[in-house]
Amino acid sequence: MTDRRGRVAVCCKGEWAAKARNLAQGFNLVEATAKDNGIDWLLRYDDGCLSLVDSSNSKFKPLTIDFDKPVGPIARSDPLRRALGKGVRVILDATTGLGSDTVLLLHMGFKVIAAERSGVAAALLADALRRCKTTKIRDNLDLIYADAKEVLNNRESDLPEIDVVYMDPMYPTRSKSSALTRKECRMLRGVVGDDHDASDLLACARQRVKRVVVKRPPEAPPLASDSVASFFGKLVRFDVYRGVSK
Repeated sequence: MTDRRGRVAVCCKGEWAAKARNLAQGFNLVEATAKDNGIDWLLRYDDGCLSLVDSSNSKFKPLTIDFDKPVGPIARSDPLRRALGKGVRVILDATTGLGSDTVLLLHMGFKVIAAERSGVAAALLADALRRCKTTKIRDNLDLIYADAKEVLNNRESDLPEIDVVYMDPMYPTRSKSSALTRKECRMLRGVVGDDHDASDLLACARQRVKRVVVKRPPEAPPLASDSVASFFGKLVRFDVYRGVSK
């Protein structure tokens, strides 16, 4: 099975051209040199806000990330909260994507290290953090443009000690359990592809922390056969794994 990732470029025109060029360099993205250049997706600044545009479908509104969107009350019985366990302070969101679950974790009161290896998604996240006015998010989010396995294997990192690794990997098939809308799912998959190495990430995480939580559609098989618990919501399942003793 192969990924169906499209070509992405950064639009470097207009008053935000200089910032767009810096963005392209910082996240290893190409610059758009012409309107019709075989580009499937375009990152551009609209009124100072970075957006992802589907070049092939004008009906799709540009996609942006807004960390300041209100989050409703989160019950103590919430399945994700229960899966994460007690006494947890720092969580590594190992598959940040567009940050929906990242924001949820922050509103639960955790400090979150958000790792994202896609330059496109990382750029959108960084711009959302730049615009963010919510103190709880600004003060408790560390956004890292890197593969989560690199973060876990970096013994010299000055990041706080990680209590739990949280994973919500992208798969070739996706149920309605996603927190993202159908449009957002399509656009995210279009630029990042599928996470074929999710099992490797789980194995790596279990070597580094005592608890790993994996979000899955209810009907999907587990990533590994030895989960110690599963917590079910209406449209999602959270599998819990213990760290592997060395």
